[in-house]
Amino acid sequence: PAATTLTLQSPPASGTYLKNSSFNVLLQSNGQPLAGRLVTLDIGGQQVSGFTDAAGKATLMLNLVVRPGNYTAQASFRCNAEYLSS
Repeated sequence: PAATTLTLQSPPASGTYLKNSSFNVLLQSNGQPLAGRLVTLDIGGQQVSGFTDAAGKATLMLNLVVRPGNYTAQASFRCNAEYLSS
């Protein structure tokens, strides 16, 4: 399988409790976009998933319901027969 990179692009530095926050991710393999792939974002155990577009990008909207505090946003792509996880 080919290696992949998943980049969280310009993530917001903060979010507002019970309000939507937008996160943009970019999935690539060897510098080429991967379209139609499922990516997931996790913040404090709260998750949202979406599919990448033709440019390898996905915009994920998350209504922040986790207890206010400091959290790390983690984006992920699960491996398959063609591509490794990132």
